[in-house]
Amino acid sequence: MKEFNTMTGEEIMNTPLPQTNFVVSELLPTGVHILGGAPKIGKSWLML
Repeated sequence: MKEFNTMTGEEIMNTPLPQTNFVVSELLPTGVHILGGAPKIGKSWLML
């Protein structure tokens, strides 16, 4: 069975994070995003 690893808050705060990569400069980072809203307000146009 695999051991469950834990980290303290201090370890998490001191862990260096990799640089964020952006799809749209300084606006949309890579990853999973959800675009939600009321019908007919332009979500499809925004994604285009």
